[in-house]
Amino acid sequence: WEGVEPLEFGPMPSLQDEVSVVGYPEGGEGVSVTQGVVSRIEIQRYAHSGANLLAVQIDAAINPGNSGGPALNADGDVIGVAFQNQLDSQNIGYVIPAPIIAHYLVDDAPSDPRRPAGFPSLGIFWQALDNPQLRAYLGMEGRTGVRIRGVAPTAPAAALLRTGDVLLELDGHAIANDGSFAIGGQERLSFAHLIHLKFAHQTIGLRVLRAGEELELEVPVRPLQRLIPPTAYDEPLPYFIYAGLVFVPFVEPYLHEWGDDWQQDAPHELVQLVLSGAQSEAAEQPVLLSRVLPSPQTAGYLTLADRRVLSVNGERVLNLRQMHALVQRLQAECDHLAFEVQCVGGPAVIAIDTSTAEQEAKAILETYRIPAAASPDLCGQSET
Repeated sequence: WEGVEPLEFGPMPSLQDEVSVVGYPEGGEGVSVTQGVVSRIEIQRYAHSGANLLAVQIDAAINPGNSGGPALNADGDVIGVAFQNQLDSQNIGYVIPAPIIAHYLVDDAPSDPRRPAGFPSLGIFWQALDNPQLRAYLGMEGRTGVRIRGVAPTAPAAALLRTGDVLLELDGHAIANDGSFAIGGQERLSFAHLIHLKFAHQTIGLRVLRAGEELELEVPVRPLQRLIPPTAYDEPLPYFIYAGLVFVPFVEPYLHEWGDDWQQDAPHELVQLVLSGAQSEAAEQPVLLSRVLPSPQTAGYLTLADRRVLSVNGERVLNLRQMHALVQRLQAECDHLAFEVQCVGGPAVIAIDTSTAEQEAKAILETYRIPAAASPDLCGQSET
């Protein structure tokens, strides 16, 4: 690397700024340079992580192989890194901007400095206040902001914010009725970006309107886990099998088995959990009855696959590890195990005779050539 000078990060670009994208996309072996302008700056879903963070949209061509290449401004400074494009459209590519990269580079988790803690969240659900009648009802009196319609139970903000509060300012920035704040002369961004610039367990200043009174609050922010993880990389999916019933944790890629139109084709109850589900406590992750392996003991249950497991013998299922331990305990204590699975109109029940379950499980594993009744991470665990 002697004689090689690193590129410097530049400032955030503005709309219509010229950019050049450098990389090695498909179609040749040499370096490729494409040019365009900044066409949009807003919060976008990152395809690789599922996170919703600030992204810069450009009309310079970004093709497979461009990912990781720098996007340069007219001064040769790096304004971001190319990482995805819009399918089935032309000249719509996305760049991770420098502020997001800078945050990632200095962020580290207290438990493991080699890993980032993640981008924090305030944990609120909000409603835009574009309608003047609604603003009058809330007593806005010329002020702007958004109405808080809910707070995630796992967020620190749950102890400080209330449903019905109106968020007026965030970190000193006035919030518009559509949830945006001003940046630069004519540009606006979602207020979520102000939260993303913080680090885990920092606080952010809020001005809220509550029952006609303005309050100044310092609210902690931290990364919040989604009820349904959006990605599952580099690790085998945990599972366990009980008497022909196959249980797995619910992750969004599970629904991708229904194809690109999974939001329309996959079971609607599961799609709804992905789109709008929220954790009620930190360790919660739904468990699915993924398959019902045909056997005499599972007769009549085959149509109940691909459903969420709600409880076992009346005890709530929190996640796969807790459920596996729960089944082990109840197997020794009860004559039958009754699994409640989610269905429209009310849960269905799957009852298994515990006296024959172990013998049946061995036959099923042999019949379907399954090496173990549970994934290695669950073997040998006990209930906690």
